[in-house]
Amino acid sequence: MATINPRLLALVETLINGGADWLAVELIDTINSGRWPEESEEVLVATRSQVREAIVQERSRELERKPVEPVPIPLDAQMAWAAEFVADRIDAALNNLSGAFANLDAILGETSADTTLKDGAAGPLAVRVGTGDAIAELRLGDIEQARAGMLQLRFALRRWSLDGRAEFQT
Repeated sequence: MATINPRLLALVETLINGGADWLAVELIDTINSGRWPEESEEVLVATRSQVREAIVQERSRELERKPVEPVPIPLDAQMAWAAEFVADRIDAALNNLSGAFANLDAILGETSADTTLKDGAAGPLAVRVGTGDAIAELRLGDIEQARAGMLQLRFALRRWSLDGRAEFQT
């Protein structure tokens, strides 16, 4: 188990309080287990070449994937890594939600404009998400609004990371 930079606790707390406990757990789990390395540049170049040429073949023995181990995230790099990780995961979640709404629009017909729904209620398509008492309605406009704030979120997370790094080094 890795040592977790104590300055990450503020970010973890913020995520939990904001209802993104799933992301806080992913963050801590990834720091504990380490980052998994990506394919070697040699393998990526060979694969890209095969895709471009529409070649279907098995990997040659020399390009076989060697067993890899996760790489620990150093204590002093955890804040910068966490800031990027959180922003990337939120961005990916918003992309998935946008895709889900696009699929629903394709299935149900165009619903982003005001329409009369089955139960007689008028309004844009809303999806109820959550469990128990924590159920919220999510609309495409909510996702677009969140996506519009991603640059500001990335900036704030980077600032937090840089401030934390300066504190760590003093």
